[in-house]
Amino acid sequence: MSTAACSSKTAATSATNTAIQTTSAAAITTATTSTALASATTYANPLYKVKTLAQWTVNGANAKDITVNSPDPNTYVRVITAVNPVTSLDSYLATCVSLFKFEFPSYAQQSQSKITVNGLPAYSLNVTFTKDGVPLKGVMYVIVKGTQGYCAVGMTTPTLWSRYSSNLTTVLNSLSPN
Repeated sequence: MSTAACSSKTAATSATNTAIQTTSAAAITTATTSTALASATTYANPLYKVKTLAQWTVNGANAKDITVNSPDPNTYVRVITAVNPVTSLDSYLATCVSLFKFEFPSYAQQSQSKITVNGLPAYSLNVTFTKDGVPLKGVMYVIVKGTQGYCAVGMTTPTLWSRYSSNLTTVLNSLSPN
């Protein structure tokens, strides 16, 4: 092979490798950043589906635990799935409450009721807590399907509650375990 041909082949290989590295870096960046949703849509993963609202973003796409963010930085829905198999709705409720009390010492529960979410028995809790110095008010749904537990919390600041509570409930009510 001539020197010119070798140089040309080396340059082409280098350009291809650079393109692969750039594409891989872009794919990694895309997977770890939020995805803006221009209109209402459904986010789905192997464990569940949840509807999102126009102009809200999904963080953690391609993960089992996600955050659905509103345009306001203190208004969002967090969906968390159980790591270990769950034995009952009541035991998973106790686990979720314990975890929130541990993570947020200011956690307080205002009310609790049994509800149905997409045909599954669930609990709905009205809660308050402080995160990073910001007081938050929210609704927590605890759902179990088979041995998989789901804890979804919609939260915002108390001053924005009247503005966002129906949006948070819409997202929470759309949670559909697979």
